Amino acid sequence: SKDLNGVRKEIDWNNGARFGQLRSPNFPDRYPVNTQQQFIFKAPAGGEVDIYFSAFRLDPRSVSDCRDHTGDRVEVYMGSNVSENPWLVLCGTSLPAMLRHLKLKTEATVISFKADNLTNDVEQGFILDYVIRQGNIPSLTDNTGPKKSWSNDDETAYALQVTSNDAVFEPTRENIIKPKLRLSGKSIINR
Repeated sequence: SKDLNGVRKEIDWNNGARFGQLRSPNFPDRYPVNTQQQFIFKAPAGGEVDIYFSAFRLDPRSVSDCRDHTGDRVEVYMGSNVSENPWLVLCGTSLPAMLRHLKLKTEATVISFKADNLTNDVEQGFILDYVIRQGNIPSLTDNTGPKKSWSNDDETAYALQVTSNDAVFEPTRENIIKPKLRLSGKSIINR
């Protein structure tokens, strides 16, 4: 589906979604007034959704006020119920480092972008990169569900590229790659 006002886009692991990039409408030009955009991420059971904001510029506002802010904002929901209070609300012209990378251990995440009826030229919107991952990578060898044609290496390379200036993935890299040794059914060590 195209990035239009009122778009609702589903990004589902079961339909082959693994990683990608999403942007607000017209980025890096200003987004339209009254934009309503929703991205629904669906991870496998026990999995997680990692979100990285590589660009974020909404209307000028202190990040500490975001929850009470009725202007331009990005709301993050854990689970698919958007009628509840959002888990996190992002706003302003930049994000603190701790909010740029969100690791969401939930099977459904909704990112909702809402713009008010005023925009100016500095309001560019955002770019977000996402990686949907299994919580337990060895389960690739389980015979449950559809066969997953997916490479650990692809995802690792992407995760490292997206977070090249963020050390948080270094310990994860090992966890992602090691289980590949088990897929052959032979122990490399006992050969």
